[in-house]
Parts: sequence; structure tokens; C-alpha cells
Amino acid sequence: GTAEAQVEMLQSLIARAGKQWILAGDFNALPPGVSAAGLTGQAAVEFPDVEAPSAVTPLFASAQSLIPLSELTDPHQRTKHFTLKYYGRPTPEVTCDFVFLAPGMWSVGEAVVARDPQWPSDHAPIVASLCPRTH
Repeated sequence: GTAEAQVEMLQSLIARAGKQWILAGDFNALPPGVSAAGLTGQAAVEFPDVEAPSAVTPLFASAQSLIPLSELTDPHQRTKHFTLKYYGRPTPEVTCDFVFLAPGMWSVGEAVVARDPQWPSDHAPIVASLCPRTH
């Protein structure tokens, strides 16, 4: 599909980027291991294929995720990492925005999804403090 082709292109760019890179954005994909089966409302419309593997699985396999996949898939922790808020809804309902880091090159001090009801976008910003590792 299109998302998979886009991820392949991103991986090609990453391969040429050198050692210290950061990739961030709206990937329009659920985290690997998060099923679309439990989604309701607009989220169910946007992510209708409950059996489809996540297009971002290769990025989670080859890069460091700013927010660990274990937190994105844990039912008790994942809601604090939801980034997509549908218009007219009070809170974000899914995670489809991610930040990936060059493996082993960055120390993450803190990473949070900023919550501001006045934020002018349907996507909540991910805010982090990073420090390059020296080898």
C-alpha cells in the first residue's frame, strides 16, 4: 500500500542520513500491536482494516521510538500518548504521530504528548528533551 511505500522511502533516506537523525510526523498508522478492532467513531472510520499490519512496524524494528512501543501498546499507559483528536471531540483517541531516533545516538530525558485544549490542530504535539550520546 501507499503507507508501506512511504515508509520504505523514509528508510532509504534514513540510510543515507548519517548517524544522528530524527524522524517525526503524522504517519496515519496505529502502533504495531494495537488493533483497530476496538476503535469507535471517527477512529474506526479512519482505521477500518482491523487485520492490517501497521505500516510503521519496520521503523519500530530499525529505529529507537521516542515513546517506547511497550507504552504505546499497554492499555493502562497508551491513552496518555494519544495524539489524534477528532474535531468536536474533547480528547485524543489514537496514536498515529511518532518520533523515531537513530538507534543508540540519543538519550531521552523526557517525552510527553502536550495536552492543551486550545491547540489549533487535530494532532497533539510530542515534546521531548534529547541529548546526543557520545561514543
